[in-house]
Amino acid sequence: MDQSESSDLDVDLRAYVSGRRDSKREQALLRRLRALPQAQRMEILAPLLEANLGTALVFVDRAQLSRAAYLAVLQQGLIRGNASSAKCWMKATLAHLGWRRVISVFREALTTNPRGAAFALYHLPYFFRDNAPSRELHIELLQLIVLYHENGHRVVPESDFDRIRATLWDLNYHSHDGANPVSVEFELSWEDWRDVRHVLKADAKALKQYRADYLRFSTERRLFSANAYGWRHTNSAGIARHDWSELVGVGYQKRVIILMATGGQYPLPRSAFSETQLGSLMRWLDLAMK
Repeated sequence: MDQSESSDLDVDLRAYVSGRRDSKREQALLRRLRALPQAQRMEILAPLLEANLGTALVFVDRAQLSRAAYLAVLQQGLIRGNASSAKCWMKATLAHLGWRRVISVFREALTTNPRGAAFALYHLPYFFRDNAPSRELHIELLQLIVLYHENGHRVVPESDFDRIRATLWDLNYHSHDGANPVSVEFELSWEDWRDVRHVLKADAKALKQYRADYLRFSTERRLFSANAYGWRHTNSAGIARHDWSELVGVGYQKRVIILMATGGQYPLPRSAFSETQLGSLMRWLDLAMK
């Protein structure tokens, strides 16, 4: 295509992006655009991003540009994009760059342009149906979202963020399942509860009130599991997750062992554990408290 034809295409594209979309005209313009050298295609498309961003990005997506050009467009999108337009910039570039390169861009943007990258990260699940990342890269994306939040840049609502952190914690936890994991299900007996509360001697009236409290709050089934990474405690309130570094104290009592962590205490009846399980638990507790 000579210079005059290139200029004509420039004029035709500008006129097209300023009006209504038409599939036949769009296909004809794309054929003309793809006939140009790759470098020249981006020269023509770049000014159109100022005229009509949505339509211009459709041409960017379908113009068969170089990877360097798509990378430049993505980086521009992280600078110019907002909460709504970030999705359009991602749609035009993700399939051409691949998840690994895009994740790398977001990682770099944490120190250069975190606000724009946070907008784009929010929209990434939209693309999972047609272009899902591998499990490894999906985990990297979740870790990246956590990293943004920890640096003060909100990507997702707090409820979603809590689920992401729980997912990553569970992945780390289960990666240690080979090291003699422990899992027990139990109910605190009345005697266990009294041991936890140090209710050893009381008059009949006090014992009656204590037992009413026990029956009201402490008879539910609980699930406790642990391995070399940490422990999980499940009851009607949900799942509490702690790694061993969060253990701040241990209460060794006659009937129960009480794990103490910031935000909660977890009484465990000795009777719920086998001798082997109790040995593994004691070993992890000893290591954690050193």
